[in-house]
Amino acid sequence: MPHPNLAVLFLTRRANITSGTNVVMNQRLSKQYVIEVRTGDEPISGTDSHVFIEIVGTHGTTGERAMKYSYNANAFESAQTNYFRLSCTELGHIKKVNVRNEGPAAKSKWKLDEIRIWQAANEKLKYDFPFCGWMDARISVDMMRQELWHDPVDKARERYKYEIKVTTADMPNAGTDASIFVTLYGELDDSKCQRLEADQGGRTSRLFWKRSSDTFSVYVASNLGCLTKTVIGTTSLGSRASWGLENVKVTRSRKTGNSIGDFTKEPSTTKLCNRSGK
Repeated sequence: MPHPNLAVLFLTRRANITSGTNVVMNQRLSKQYVIEVRTGDEPISGTDSHVFIEIVGTHGTTGERAMKYSYNANAFESAQTNYFRLSCTELGHIKKVNVRNEGPAAKSKWKLDEIRIWQAANEKLKYDFPFCGWMDARISVDMMRQELWHDPVDKARERYKYEIKVTTADMPNAGTDASIFVTLYGELDDSKCQRLEADQGGRTSRLFWKRSSDTFSVYVASNLGCLTKTVIGTTSLGSRASWGLENVKVTRSRKTGNSIGDFTKEPSTTKLCNRSGK
């Protein structure tokens, strides 16, 4: 893998500092960590928002840092992999990361696929934090911030593809202009919050018409097992935020392609509340 010219992250600790007090940074920055951030390749996955990260290890934490100045002039674009370098004291074994999408921006939503972290002097030991979910600063606090834990057992780094077929009811005013989010819950894991979007000819197609059936591909970080429930809803934004949902059918795109979930809802124009999957 090529080694780009990595830039140092800027410390952006949030603290109340008394006016006139001189703050002296006397902590020795002895270690450097490389952060690899992969943005999803789904339509409009990229963001213009500021993104922050905190790395927590067995020996301490970095505090919250702003991820700035990767080798790409414009970071966090669709299907892009960005690299950052962070200087701090020895963290020990890395346990988790806290990621925050600050917003606001014209493109505030962001599809984060995965974060990988390693110490610059030891590339053999890498910590993987798969997510494959959306972070949207416009919606709610629980979608702005995510806590991702390192799983040392998960070495496959395989993404699982699920196809979701959504049918809008055949009734007056059933269609919607709002964005739709879904979270799949299985016996083994959940999909995190996923935005349902389709791309045709480089632009987002018109979705969720009355009497229409729309099919989407959603990638998740782990096998969910047998599905137990699905949570689906709108952002409650737009001139036609109400939506008449008839049913949702979920298929995992593996060798057999068998349907593993069929969820039916009585036709209704009730405005559904967006959920984060927590």
